[in-house]
Amino acid sequence: MKKVKETLGSLCVILLLFALGFGTGVGGCLWHQAKNQTAAAILQPPADLLQLPGETEKFIVTLDEIEVALQELQEFATYSGRYQTSRSADVWRCLDDWGLPLTRNTVAVKCEGVVKVGYDVNLIAAEIDEKSETVYLRLPPVSVLDNYVIWDTVDASGSVNNILHPLSFDQYWEVIMSVEEEGLAMVTEKGLFEHAEESFRRLVTASLAGVTDYRIVFL
Repeated sequence: MKKVKETLGSLCVILLLFALGFGTGVGGCLWHQAKNQTAAAILQPPADLLQLPGETEKFIVTLDEIEVALQELQEFATYSGRYQTSRSADVWRCLDDWGLPLTRNTVAVKCEGVVKVGYDVNLIAAEIDEKSETVYLRLPPVSVLDNYVIWDTVDASGSVNNILHPLSFDQYWEVIMSVEEEGLAMVTEKGLFEHAEESFRRLVTASLAGVTDYRIVFL
């Protein structure tokens, strides 16, 4: 009987030790597993931050954004050319379309002037092709915004008055108008319109580069 009790006691001790050992092992495994899962969660970046090397995010541009960007360029859409010329005109008093002798007077003007040309950005037509990622722009023709003589530069000292036919303001005005016409022809020949178009295209391309990475094509 005593041996049976001793045997049972030894068996209980063995079972207790085994239970403690098994519990500690299971607990340790679970703790390590939880620790590894936590570390993996910390090291794993969010899915929306994952990006392969060389990939770039694409932004879709709208016509409204293009039009707003173009509107901001209106004050820079003007270009000017300066000219210097001289004109003169002889005028007689007439009788039945015949000039009367001794009535000739002469208007002679030397002066400088300015021609301003540019664009109305409201007339620029824009289209967007999403498939080719291209913005198409159709510019209106360059238009003359202003053409004037700089009055401080006007020299009319070469004019000749005639007591029989005094000079009039209308005579001077007609000569000034012809000066402006000639000045426009001069700056046109020097390429003012082409320079304005080229400069404005560069300005538009540089400005839209801050709005979209789409290709800019002028039609």
